[in-house]
Amino acid sequence: MEIIFANYRFLPEPLILYLDEELIPLKRNQAMLLHFFLSEPEKIHSKDDIMDSVWQDKVVSEQVVFQTISQLRSILGENTIQTFSKKGYKWKLPLEIRTDNNTVNSKTSGSVILPSDPPNVEGLDSRNYKVNIQKHSMIFIASLSVLICSVLFYFQNDTLIRKKSIVIPVGLIVEDQTTESFNQSLLTVFSMDTGFSIKTAVLTGSIKELFSAPQHKWRQANLKEEDWLLWGEILHSDKGFFFRYDITNEKFTWQGYVFHENLKGLKLVFIKRLRELDNLGVFSPSTMTMDLAVLSSIYKKTVNDPEISLLLAQYYINANQIDVAHTYLEQVIKHSKRLSNQPHLAKAYYYMGKTYKHSGHYDLAKINFDQMEKVLGETPLLHLQIDLINANAWLAYARGKTKQMFKILVEGLSLLEETADPLSLFELHILYSILAEKTANHDKKYDHLNEAQALLLDHNLDESNLAIVYYHFALFSQNNDKAKPYLKRILSLPRTANNYWVQDQAFELLLENYIVNNEFSLAHSLFGKTLSSPVKMLLKAKVFQAQKQDNLALPLFKRSFELARLEFDIYTGLRAALGLLALTKDQPDNQAKYWAYLENNAEKKWLKQHKVITAKE
Repeated sequence: MEIIFANYRFLPEPLILYLDEELIPLKRNQAMLLHFFLSEPEKIHSKDDIMDSVWQDKVVSEQVVFQTISQLRSILGENTIQTFSKKGYKWKLPLEIRTDNNTVNSKTSGSVILPSDPPNVEGLDSRNYKVNIQKHSMIFIASLSVLICSVLFYFQNDTLIRKKSIVIPVGLIVEDQTTESFNQSLLTVFSMDTGFSIKTAVLTGSIKELFSAPQHKWRQANLKEEDWLLWGEILHSDKGFFFRYDITNEKFTWQGYVFHENLKGLKLVFIKRLRELDNLGVFSPSTMTMDLAVLSSIYKKTVNDPEISLLLAQYYINANQIDVAHTYLEQVIKHSKRLSNQPHLAKAYYYMGKTYKHSGHYDLAKINFDQMEKVLGETPLLHLQIDLINANAWLAYARGKTKQMFKILVEGLSLLEETADPLSLFELHILYSILAEKTANHDKKYDHLNEAQALLLDHNLDESNLAIVYYHFALFSQNNDKAKPYLKRILSLPRTANNYWVQDQAFELLLENYIVNNEFSLAHSLFGKTLSSPVKMLLKAKVFQAQKQDNLALPLFKRSFELARLEFDIYTGLRAALGLLALTKDQPDNQAKYWAYLENNAEKKWLKQHKVITAKE
């Protein structure tokens, strides 16, 4: 179904607007508001009705409604929406509703009710539409043309699995533009009768935000459990094109790269990659959660695939099994000498450098970061160059080279101001603020925190990014009571791959504050009905311990200790062992077990910090 007015054509399901045959990019709220007016054109809508329908549970001011209506008028013409003083707004132009079977003509005085669940875009008439992307407007992501054509071409010839649902995001902000040939390829998908479940979802924000918080964006799109969100971006270089892609569901994300000298070849390479991932079982139900068993199963099918090796390396790094992680990273380095594997090779050196830096082997860390810089060279892999800037800044801080650290940060900001998106700049200003705090440079600390906050507000970045801002306001507060409002606000924000550690830190800091002040009911209220992680069990045990309820604390400490060891979570295991030592003084056998765990897994610095004297000492 499509709705025609003046020279415009609006597709309700994907929320897409055309002027003649030209795509008119709309922001999400603009598209939702247009759909709202077109659904009941005969009615005068109050501001409250508009806010309830378009913004729903979000709290917005009336000014936001006025601005969005003004924006629609500037796009469609001043005579499209009429203002009725003290009453509201009404659609003014005649509408024509077109479906597969018939056409319904309507004047604004008539009543046209659009179906709440419009027919799938695959049912629309086939047309050869041409898109001229406007430089000054929000546009479809440049790579979407490659992505959709690749997926649909593949589905038409050699399907992944027919029952799988692939969702393509539209409406993202991106500055890059692809070639006219790919713009034309993008349009051909509307005339393809694929017979498969291909859908679109309108998402706000930028491509960077999508890559940074895929699960969060998946949830924002209100997708079903079986839906896979798939997107990517084309990265241009003198030698060809990289396609950085992401496939995600609610709990698992697979990010990777393909490369080819030309865009036509890039499409074919990506199709081949989709087939490989399907054969590996990436789209199977077992990958709803990617644990070690699933990763190992996939690895056995393709031992030289750099992306699965990098996933396994990350798993073992998180489990603090660094030697095992290095084995997989060395394998990536060994088998990634081709130009197409530059991103994988750079990431392998990055992880090697980070692990060496964490263990205090700064010279080895610098060698690997230098290798990463050499690999990146003149490549278009800006997101990996940003990772390198962060890594080198932290390394300079660890080595006590403050001047070098600030030089790296200044050069990084200079690079990003020319080439990067607002989110990357936001993250680097946050890093600058963190390191300024650590080196007691308070002017720079606040300057860059304020710069970060300004970017977040000016560019309407996702609210999940506020977590890091509030976290630093909490840390910079003069006392714990002033920090509490910030910590509470952090816990109310959406949880993403970028801010989860901030939320975990905020949870512990707020819990400690409640325990110190004997506010035990508030402390318990932070926990849900179930304790699913060893960390939450540990913290709940600490609350009971502070209340002198050892009979309730002991089993939680034990369960936390058991699960932490099973999940290779050494830090939580060490803290649980300390709690168990305090509560099992009359159990020498158990005491010996906990002492042994501390001696085998804790660094001397950590033991000294927690005033632990081992048998060896």
